[in-house]
Amino acid sequence: SCSRARWSSLESLLDDFWLQLYHFTKMMQDASNLAAELGVDLDDLSSSDSGSDDDLDAMQDDGQKDIEREARKNELKRILREDAPQAAPHTYMHVRIALINLLREEAAVEELTEQREELASLLPLPSSEWRRWLADEKMILFNDPSSITTDSLQRIIDLFDKALNDFLSVEIWMDYLTFLQSLIFQELSVAANAADSDQMDVDEIDSEESWTVIRDAASSLVSEQTIREKFESALRICAFHIRDSHLLWEAFRDFEYRVEKGKEDRLDALKDKIRKLYRRQLGSPSLQLQDTYNDYIKFEVSATGDAEFKCPFQETFDKAVEALKERLSFEQALAADPSSPESSDAAKISVWWNYIKFETQQQKKPHIPRSICLFERAVTAYPNVSPFWEAYCDFLHLHGGANHKNTCVDAATRAVRNCPFSSKAWISFMLALHRAGRPRLEIDTALDRALKAPMTTPRDFLDVYQIYFDIRVLALPAQLSENDTKAMRELFSSTVEYFERWAPTLTFDILKSQALFEERKVKDLDKARQCWDAALRSEGGKKNAAAWLDLARFEERRGDSSKARSVLKQALNANCETPEFVQYAWQEFERLGGGGLDDYNLALHRIGQQRMDTEVQQLLYSYQQPASAADIPAAAEPKQKKQKPSKKRAAEGDPDAADRPAKRRRTEEDGLDLNKHRDRKRAANERQDPLVVHVAGMTSESLQALKQEDLQPTFEAIFGTYGKIRTVRTVESNKRGEATPTLKPFIYIEFTSAQAAKNAVNARPRPIWTPSGGDQKFELIVEYALKLRPTTAGNAIFQSRFDSAPVQKYSDKSTLFVSNLSFRFTDKDLQKLVESVPGAPAPVGVRLMKDKANMNRSRGIAYVEYKNDADVDLVAAALNGTLHDGRVIKAERSRPPSRGPAPSGRPAQAPPPMNFVRSGANDAQQTETQEAAAASSSAVPEGASSSASAPAAAPAAAAEAAPAKKPMKMLIPRSVKVNNPKRKIDIKPGK
Repeated sequence: SCSRARWSSLESLLDDFWLQLYHFTKMMQDASNLAAELGVDLDDLSSSDSGSDDDLDAMQDDGQKDIEREARKNELKRILREDAPQAAPHTYMHVRIALINLLREEAAVEELTEQREELASLLPLPSSEWRRWLADEKMILFNDPSSITTDSLQRIIDLFDKALNDFLSVEIWMDYLTFLQSLIFQELSVAANAADSDQMDVDEIDSEESWTVIRDAASSLVSEQTIREKFESALRICAFHIRDSHLLWEAFRDFEYRVEKGKEDRLDALKDKIRKLYRRQLGSPSLQLQDTYNDYIKFEVSATGDAEFKCPFQETFDKAVEALKERLSFEQALAADPSSPESSDAAKISVWWNYIKFETQQQKKPHIPRSICLFERAVTAYPNVSPFWEAYCDFLHLHGGANHKNTCVDAATRAVRNCPFSSKAWISFMLALHRAGRPRLEIDTALDRALKAPMTTPRDFLDVYQIYFDIRVLALPAQLSENDTKAMRELFSSTVEYFERWAPTLTFDILKSQALFEERKVKDLDKARQCWDAALRSEGGKKNAAAWLDLARFEERRGDSSKARSVLKQALNANCETPEFVQYAWQEFERLGGGGLDDYNLALHRIGQQRMDTEVQQLLYSYQQPASAADIPAAAEPKQKKQKPSKKRAAEGDPDAADRPAKRRRTEEDGLDLNKHRDRKRAANERQDPLVVHVAGMTSESLQALKQEDLQPTFEAIFGTYGKIRTVRTVESNKRGEATPTLKPFIYIEFTSAQAAKNAVNARPRPIWTPSGGDQKFELIVEYALKLRPTTAGNAIFQSRFDSAPVQKYSDKSTLFVSNLSFRFTDKDLQKLVESVPGAPAPVGVRLMKDKANMNRSRGIAYVEYKNDADVDLVAAALNGTLHDGRVIKAERSRPPSRGPAPSGRPAQAPPPMNFVRSGANDAQQTETQEAAAASSSAVPEGASSSASAPAAAPAAAAEAAPAKKPMKMLIPRSVKVNNPKRKIDIKPGK
């Protein structure tokens, strides 16, 4: 509780005290060790009047805690000094908060203020942190009233304004207004309003001299009109806060009461002010709306003396009640019990999103102040959820108009501070600056900041550049000067060089934008053609069918059909990823008058030739696939030497050991592919990513408990010794029916070098992870990640080694089965078909079965899922037997085959008897087989059903009819090998 002036002397005394305490603790430890070596008990040597042992132990514990606290503080400072400058600011926010809490415990005022100011310059602070900071500043200020000046009060007022610029907080507004009122009404209990319970007490200010100093310092800053304007500013933003707005309205009325207190001549004016405040409050929905209405009626009855008073704005109040009823379910969901599943972050984010959609989209004309207040509440609750900020900025762009240009810039500025990893936030920021008419220097500065932001993929940076291009082009005059054209060309050139260094596949998009700029703005077609040629030579345009078609359209716009046809021919020969688009475009070009009949026939010939080549390649591929064992005829079994019986079995006393041959090693003659495992391993090694490792061995719950901002620092502490880490990624589970998405029990870590990834994979012993706050330890299993396919952004989708790729399962409950559809049917056609049934609800999902071996063509069958069976029957009755695209379709409820055991009370049907006939058998064998079948069929008892009982009874009857000593003859197919023909083969019925 000291002032700043006396703090330096006290700090030096404290340093000497802790140093002496440390030496004292060290001496006591040495004395204890020496007594243990001598076998002497220190308790016997200590006298009764030498002090309390408990006090000594307490001093030792306190000294040890202080030493540990100092070591922890130094470690946090080292992390911020060495690691934090190379990372994004939000990555180490928890480290800065921990250091601030340590400094706050030590009451290191100057260092604490320095750390807080640095953190506030980097990131928006949570409202709880702002309230602690403001409460500490007020406490220091009022503990030394003689040092209060206008500048010190202005500093606290500036801190309040800065806190209110970060987030919407009714609590901070209340603290601000309470602080301003304390300077006028001279009530310290209001001025020392603590934000939390761990604050020190403030000495009472009972001297008139001290209050005179405070009043003189605040006279030029605070007045009744100033406080009234602050109340209006707070209500302009928070009046539509359904949960907490009543706090501000009540505080405003109390302030008016206190201002006019004791002024009899101002009584009527006071009643008018209170009446207006009630009327304004009762016009907006609030959770305390009914209580406020009752208080207003009591006030009017007391003020007018009319016991039968009726509200003059009852209609306005009723509308507010209806608006509250529409939003009450959202407010109740947001105020759910913290222990319930509905209070999880995923559930709350879903409620906020649906609430925003209701307020901004489902209303005919959205209420702009109410929507802005709702957006502010959402981003205050979850400041790192970028879709909230993106929707907020889009709403202000669409509905804000000229009156909210500055509001839009302010929201976009806060969006990039909270979500610097979101490209949409940076795009909204630059668009807001452009629409507000800010100078180009600010937009250029925003672009430089965006290029240094921790966005995830190169495509994000390209999107930011594209918006910057658009802004620059829109700012150009209709008639371009030579300097304008030169500046834009230099911009495109520098951007291409920037992306060629680390994302060469994206240079195509930049060159394409430059080609369109040259064609449409500069009107330089030759330069545009050069840009198109460079774009198609780039890595991202060589096999891009859309790029070739854009160039063909460009040549067609120039009026050069021959060059357009030449481009289409080159595109057909370029082996694009989607050649069917090029084929269709060329055919349409020739059909619509691109050339004569010869050109059309040539196009058909080339297109048909390429299609036939594709079909032949697919056919060859199908022939190269290994056939199943049933399709491959078995070769003649080679004669083998008689092997000696196993000595091991004979030694164990096996009586049949002499009749059974010894086990031999399988060879390729037995159909075993010895290279199969080797080829599979080689293919897996080729798909390994040299920079990304797959880390397993933990549980989903341990990853779920880890905060997103703590993910990378946690695993950098474990794997950082192997090399520098670029990113750490988790994978969400996509199980159907999960209300809350969970994380899979593994992560991917991307290193900056292949050697670092190799060190992590080969590390022994394996790394150990101990989650904070738990007793579990996980031994992490590290292997290279397998790439499934590259994405358009240049990165890869990885496959888990320990968790197979997700396969979507369907239960086929409440599902409609549609067959005999046209092969030209698409998913959209199917969706339109089922939605055209009158009175039928929208389906839950549609699945059109496609033939992957035949260019993904439709197979003519589909499944349509509904919520219940009644909807399925309704649609089936409407569609079954109708004619669509020349086919009579069939629609019925899906009945998937049962895979479980047969129901009780009904015997399961046995399979029909197998008639083994060797390929190429002689007539005698076939005759013998037919006689055996006839004998088995004649053994069926009278009255038995020939359809169900005969298959089951035939083997049993044949076994009974056969002689006891004569074995039943059976023809063995080539694929069945009998090592010992002397052994008896027991044939059981139904097997």
